[in-house]
Amino acid sequence: MNVETKYGAIRKNLVGRSGVGLALAAFVFVQPASSADGPLTGKTVAYIQTYSNPYYDGTADGVKLAAKSFGASTLVLVSNFDPATERANVQDAITKKVAGVVLEPSTAQSSASNLALLKEAGIPVVVLYGYSPDLRAEAAGFVHVNYSKTGEAAGAALAKALPAGGVGVITGALGRGDAEEMLEGFKRGLRDDSRIVSVVDGLWDRQKAFKAAQDIVTKTPDLKGLFVMNEPMAAGAIQAIGDKVSEITIVSQNGSPEGLTLIKQGTLVATSAWSPVVEGIIATRILDDTLNGKPLADSDKVCLVPYVTVTKDNIAESPSWTPDEATLASAMATKCGRP
Repeated sequence: MNVETKYGAIRKNLVGRSGVGLALAAFVFVQPASSADGPLTGKTVAYIQTYSNPYYDGTADGVKLAAKSFGASTLVLVSNFDPATERANVQDAITKKVAGVVLEPSTAQSSASNLALLKEAGIPVVVLYGYSPDLRAEAAGFVHVNYSKTGEAAGAALAKALPAGGVGVITGALGRGDAEEMLEGFKRGLRDDSRIVSVVDGLWDRQKAFKAAQDIVTKTPDLKGLFVMNEPMAAGAIQAIGDKVSEITIVSQNGSPEGLTLIKQGTLVATSAWSPVVEGIIATRILDDTLNGKPLADSDKVCLVPYVTVTKDNIAESPSWTPDEATLASAMATKCGRP
């Protein structure tokens, strides 16, 4: 499929636009639009989704949008951070004879075992947030933001806004590697990790972050700063902090519509912003290229999506989370960054 031809006219119109059950899986089919024949025409792409929250749902929107443009339908299977459910989802995708899989693993271990299973079935896979050098040959590609750098940018933003004082951290789910690297990057950006008084795993979940923030503030009543690794968790933390929120400087990640609203309100001072919709589109594009006999070279298999540090001064630069034709055209034309 000639993506350049199909989306060239749309890209011309982008000038002036900003933004570059645990045991049972939920699933959604999206019917394909008419498309020139290609390797995905009339086929199904599976997105094995870690969890249902705005970020992962945004990735699903991107996969659906790109698959539809290639004439394919989409099967979404939600694992709910459960490796056993993830395994069942992989087996379901194999049974349904999908053409390709976008896999967002629950853990590093589940990523390795499920890549082996899909490789044995002859199904190409693009992995989101599960890269390891040991797995490089097992997947068609790996798509993610440079999470070490996004964490570092959040740390630098907090250090600038809050030069001194104790800082708490509410992480995403530990065990896959991305939250761990975000934390290490944050420490570098903060420049003085002795300021960190508490680190709590919020599992990317708003309610768990609500409880984590309560615990941190109770144990550290003079807390001055907080890094929350996604914006739904930041919203939960802000709710938990209540009237004291004006006394605590908060930074986050994602650039979601909710997060941008929090920045406009002044309760969030900065966020490291990127687009899960773009991640889903690029992952599906890599699958189509692979099936079309144009696989990524080994040196290019890690595809880093662009990010922006967003404050109230540059909200218009935040990458789009809207799953529309403009975002599709932009993502189809976005070249993968390299580590």
